[in-house]
Amino acid sequence: GLKHFCKSHNIQLEYFNLPVRISDSLKDCSELFMDCHSFNQSVEIPNTVTKCDRMFFNCKSFNQSVNIPLSVKFCNEMFSGCEQLNQTVVIPQSVISCASMFANCSNFKQPIAIPDSGRICKEMFLNCTNFNQPITLPLYIQSCENMLKGCVNYNYDIELPPTVPNSLFLFNYNTLPEIENQAECEEEDFSYDNYTLTIKSSSGLG
Repeated sequence: GLKHFCKSHNIQLEYFNLPVRISDSLKDCSELFMDCHSFNQSVEIPNTVTKCDRMFFNCKSFNQSVNIPLSVKFCNEMFSGCEQLNQTVVIPQSVISCASMFANCSNFKQPIAIPDSGRICKEMFLNCTNFNQPITLPLYIQSCENMLKGCVNYNYDIELPPTVPNSLFLFNYNTLPEIENQAECEEEDFSYDNYTLTIKSSSGLG
């Protein structure tokens, strides 16, 4: 996987910062750049991808605008831990789960629209200390525990749909998300031409 690529090219994972092209054959971008602390390259997600869980998890330097295609349904923890992120992110109407999507993005303060398709949004903005943008909850949202917990500067009123018992549910509810992912792939899942790493496999990047 990516760890093997970095090891074989004498690159520490936390210092990986090469341009990347994601192959059109890829369907799962989960954990693609996980723990690449220095990664800050523009990334185009092809419209074959359906999962972006933890795609940029803990990419502490990442600060790029990302176009999420309509094919994507899962964005759990997609930018969690991206401390520098403060770019426009458009969540398409196909996404149903975005739990912890921006958790611990301490600099994030961009306007954001949660799609009507959204069902799981718990801890979506957890500890986004600078976030202060109005949000509208989807009518049929199923889970939004601690959605704004730790958002110390948030001061907008939120209209609650019937599925949300009270506003405290959004700011201080004692549950934690449980999100599982797979992460295995082979060396042949990549090609490298000295300029751009091409990722071709959908089997993960552990």
